[in-house]
Amino acid sequence: MPRRRPTDENAGPTASAEQLQRTLDSLYDQASVLGHGLLALRRANATESVARSIAHQILHLATRGVVRVPDDRTIHRSTDPSPENLRPDERLLLRLLFTDRVDGTPVRTASFAAEYKGDHQVATWAHLVRPVRRSADEELRRAGWARTRPVSARGCMRALGVLSFYPGLSGTLVLAQTAGAISPAAGIGLAYGTVAGAGLAWVAPSIDWFLTGEGRRVRDAARAYADRLRELLAHDDPLPPDQASLTFYEQALPFAMLHGFGSEWEERLREHYALDTTRHTALLDDPPPHGLAALAHAIVGTIAPLRPPGADSGGGGGG
Repeated sequence: MPRRRPTDENAGPTASAEQLQRTLDSLYDQASVLGHGLLALRRANATESVARSIAHQILHLATRGVVRVPDDRTIHRSTDPSPENLRPDERLLLRLLFTDRVDGTPVRTASFAAEYKGDHQVATWAHLVRPVRRSADEELRRAGWARTRPVSARGCMRALGVLSFYPGLSGTLVLAQTAGAISPAAGIGLAYGTVAGAGLAWVAPSIDWFLTGEGRRVRDAARAYADRLRELLAHDDPLPPDQASLTFYEQALPFAMLHGFGSEWEERLREHYALDTTRHTALLDDPPPHGLAALAHAIVGTIAPLRPPGADSGGGGGG
């Protein structure tokens, strides 16, 4: 698949739908939604960040007509795209979504309805995170944007910090209790290990040393485009109620979700669609009663749960 560099065209409130769509296409051509999610990793829990990227990738596949999302828990496979139309990480995600885990047979429906037993989730979809993350990592390395696997690199750095912190802290406490038994130099070394380990464990999640210069350029281009989309939301809808504008609003939804303003963008999408409901849209032709952002919450709550729902420990519940 040819990869185009992001353009510097104005994507502010006066930009046309064609300009906005071209810039969006150039970003999607360079990296999948999963890839952009890994490039933009922040301090948040890495597993949850990858889970959110998977959720947004599924919605991106829905805007391309590959899958359908009839409700906030279920995904149907609607087409079988040719391999050249999908990236390796997208192909892997589809295969894992629509393969029965028990007997390995193909299925047409994937459900993200979480089940709980006490405080422990029956992690039906936990198998998605690691292989999909590794595939997206490999795509970033193959493109020359990362020197190593981003999530694994951060995990190793944090583990190294923890391993330095606790022995140093323990040794410092022992030294304090047995003053004079250990040389001052050893005490200083232990204290230094404690401070250095704590600093490394804290800073590691926010360091992007694993990205190459080209990787930072792609990440920064995506962030700049996200800022321009936020600027677009800050104004009354400037785009005409035609098919090109609706297509842009719809295809930009996963990107907006990835950068933290998906609910506001979905509201704009629905308002724009209401101007002329005769236009084609992959997500709203049969308007679902739920918010599309609810699917992302359900997926994250199922494949990367932080805690079980408090209201009922016996079952049900999403993200």
